[in-house]
Amino acid sequence: MKLKLLYRTVNHNGGLVFATDDRARRISRINHAISTSKTWADFRRAMPRQEYSQLLRVFDELGEPRPKGTAEFSGEMLPGWSDGDYPPWLQAEMSGLIPKPILERFGTRKSTVLNGSFWWIPPEAAEAICAELAALGWTAEHAPDLRFW
Repeated sequence: MKLKLLYRTVNHNGGLVFATDDRARRISRINHAISTSKTWADFRRAMPRQEYSQLLRVFDELGEPRPKGTAEFSGEMLPGWSDGDYPPWLQAEMSGLIPKPILERFGTRKSTVLNGSFWWIPPEAAEAICAELAALGWTAEHAPDLRFW
């Protein structure tokens, strides 16, 4: 199975994160929308349409009114954002993507108090991991400008 991955170094913990091209770009778009939007209308325009609709359904389920487009926006207003549960943390998802022998050879399994465990991989291992992935027929491209972690 040929798979294209993107990777980058995570700012908050200094480790590498690998994700599929589509997943990395989607999460990057969500992170960008959260960090740059001033109003709910800005946020709606910046978000993937389906993702935005799913977030609004949470307001409906809680019986709360949906925010008006002119209302001020902050990530704090999103369910799970303050706890680190939204958007998804891709370092925690790597165990379902990268073969376990590669993770075990280059990474360290770490845990967080709130968000569970994840694989921490030092940035120096990027070239060796990319070579191992290439041997599997996968490609891995460095994407430092995308905002996924």
